[in-house]
Amino acid sequence: SNILHSAMYEGKSIRRYVEKNYSNDKITALISRYTCNEIFLLINNVVSLEKGIYKYDIRRHSLTLITIGNFAITSNEIAIGQGSLQNCSVVVFITQHYKNYMWRYRTSRALRSLYVETGMLAQRFLVATEANKLKTFLTPAIRDSLANSLLRLNPIMESVSYIIGIGHPKSSNK
Repeated sequence: SNILHSAMYEGKSIRRYVEKNYSNDKITALISRYTCNEIFLLINNVVSLEKGIYKYDIRRHSLTLITIGNFAITSNEIAIGQGSLQNCSVVVFITQHYKNYMWRYRTSRALRSLYVETGMLAQRFLVATEANKLKTFLTPAIRDSLANSLLRLNPIMESVSYIIGIGHPKSSNK
């Protein structure tokens, strides 16, 4: 909860501002930092949460269960076998809505900018996770079709850019 809030706080503030001021000033719809990103969580081992896939609602700071199940092995398959995502407590999927962003920024550089902003969001997750004394693993190596299927995404409109595994550090035997 702390990690989601810390990483997404700026996006939450921007979304609130846009919602509050949109009727008076239509240009506020062009404010975009993280508004074209969605966060999905694969829960492997979190107290009080059932194993499964959840979608994070930034406005309500809440999770919506999408699918119940143990997808630990699937997460490692999605990441093309990198890391040990199946051992992570949580696997974060950061997605981006192409159409929403491209509508706002109708230039050839828009897609590049979206990738940069998504990378900045991934960095915020890494910093927030480390601040909570947890460990991370980040990869953009993704089997797109498997990720899209698991998260129920339409790949024409939205796709996963980063996967972040979060877990407790291994205890040392020193």
